[in-house]
Amino acid sequence: MSELHNVLERARQLGFFGPSEIEGQINHALAFLPLLTSIKSETDSVSIVDLGAGGGLPSLPLLEAEPSLSISMLDTSERRCSFLTWAISELGFAQRAQVLHRRAEEFASEIENRETFDAVIARGFGPPAATIESGAPLVRLGGLVVISEPPKQRNWPAEALATVGLELAETGQVVAFSKVAESPAEFPRSWKHIKAKPLFRI
Repeated sequence: MSELHNVLERARQLGFFGPSEIEGQINHALAFLPLLTSIKSETDSVSIVDLGAGGGLPSLPLLEAEPSLSISMLDTSERRCSFLTWAISELGFAQRAQVLHRRAEEFASEIENRETFDAVIARGFGPPAATIESGAPLVRLGGLVVISEPPKQRNWPAEALATVGLELAETGQVVAFSKVAESPAEFPRSWKHIKAKPLFRI
């Protein structure tokens, strides 16, 4: 069993993701990879924010598969952040990954973080509208927001996506949104407002 398998098995035992077989979890994580490598910058690298990084999916398999990726792994749980800090050290990813004990909407509101990343990724971060609103402001023009999609694909509302500067780019096992316009300064709103009045419901 590989080191990655061992680390993810530990995450599963800690309850950070469900009981599904590890190999399938890795394969699902790797579905993000073609989209992410399609937007390499002039420095031949891709800077990513993982919202709700949890037990390291999809970030850890992506870091192992592609050395051009660098990932900021955000999570609100101190326990999960401690695990992720151990995991990136154990797997030798500390030069390309950082763990941030932060709320996504607060991180995205800080001027130094806005529209500076090539991509945002999320697997089970929260309701779709919350993921979109928290992620879009972090992505540069031409970048992507890439989200896990359930087996039954959802009907994403183009008008609501445009509110934060996104448009639907690709659907499948994961769904990708292109950043086509700057996100207005009012987004993201506080988590209280995101929950009370989401941009859309699907």
